[in-house]
Amino acid sequence: MALRPQVCITSPEPLVSLALSRESARVALGQSTGGLQLLSYQAALRERQSAPALLSSFSVHSAPVRAVVFAKEESLCSGAADGEVCLWDVATDTEVWRTTGHSAALSRLSTRAVEDHLTPGQRNFLVSGDDDGVLKMWDLRTRECVKELKHHTDYISGLTFGSGDNSNVMLATSGDGTLSAVDLRKKGKVQMHAAHLVAADSGASASLVRKLTGIV
Repeated sequence: MALRPQVCITSPEPLVSLALSRESARVALGQSTGGLQLLSYQAALRERQSAPALLSSFSVHSAPVRAVVFAKEESLCSGAADGEVCLWDVATDTEVWRTTGHSAALSRLSTRAVEDHLTPGQRNFLVSGDDDGVLKMWDLRTRECVKELKHHTDYISGLTFGSGDNSNVMLATSGDGTLSAVDLRKKGKVQMHAAHLVAADSGASASLVRKLTGIV
């Protein structure tokens, strides 16, 4: 029996990126023309409708929006092919911050809340990766770049974080065939691994990820 999607999302422009907020049942879609769409699929699922509700649609960048990610429930980060990084307040559809943070096209974005040992609470960070393999870490409170890494020699193909005691460890994969692990709280040496060598043995791959991040 063929499976049918519960919710079908259509866009007048080609879609090149998406981000999902599970808590608020919203999805953000990045378009090839530089636009963003914010939709809610909660009512569509509950009422078994095929189309989600369009919350907002606005022009963001002058180049394709290649990466989007929710920083918090009411904050959305976007990255474009022209190297721009933006932070948006999705409750009011207003721009909070914009910077040309990269000289190459953005390829990946990810966010992480890190415990701040100097002040109470957590600090929210955005990590951006580009087609030259450059990684940048942004403090979303001060809007400043606090770390820049250039250990990859090709585009950043993936970004994720560990869990539990290793939740501050960032994993990045690159078109150069390597996997890197960085503890965002430390200034220590970046751990580099040849991803194609690890991938040859699925057991070794799982063991490596356990060792670095504790995700599996």
